[in-house]
Amino acid sequence: MIKPNTTVSCDSLRDSDLMRAFVRLLKSENSNLDIARDTEDFLDNIGDFGFIGNLDDELNGVDLMLSLFGAMDDVCPEGCVFSASEDDASCFGFWDVTKGDENGF
Repeated sequence: MIKPNTTVSCDSLRDSDLMRAFVRLLKSENSNLDIARDTEDFLDNIGDFGFIGNLDDELNGVDLMLSLFGAMDDVCPEGCVFSASEDDASCFGFWDVTKGDENGF
């Protein structure tokens, strides 16, 4: 079970790093495994430095990234939001929005 203020990925905005971190969390939660599998297949094909927006790919990386963000929202604990940290835009996680102003900050 994911707890509030859990960091999923930090210190990298490289698409492949984010995607791999999101997949690890989804697999640990046994959730959205089809998206996780599709993402792993895609990353195996493009490598760590591939461009995720290649429109010639059957599985477009941009579409997969959007699906991953949706999947992360699906496993988000109540009272939290999945997003980049207010303090560090390269740090993604599940942040508690029950404290602070109406936007959780």
